[in-house]
Amino acid sequence: MSNYTDAVERNLAGMDGVSVGNCSCCEECRDNYDAEMSMEDFEDKWSNGYTCDEGGFSWSECGICGSRLGGDRYIWHWLDDNNEIRHESDCCVDCLVYLANGDEPEEMV
Repeated sequence: MSNYTDAVERNLAGMDGVSVGNCSCCEECRDNYDAEMSMEDFEDKWSNGYTCDEGGFSWSECGICGSRLGGDRYIWHWLDDNNEIRHESDCCVDCLVYLANGDEPEEMV
């Protein structure tokens, strides 16, 4: 394990079903796309690939690894103890790639 994976494991402790990107049944994702749209219509758009998360630049800390480096931040979700979906929007690029593909970032020298 590296310092990076240790930080990810520590910060995600107790969170189930962690995933990156928009979620078809998340009201916040729907509202970000089109607040006037019904959840059924949003789920249809999502399943047909019409929604995306392009991310956005932020100096805020990554909610997954804790990195304080500025960069793009992306949407991610997790399930709490009541199986409620929790919407977050502070996933850095390194964590997006790690959670999606398992590719750990290179160590900084």
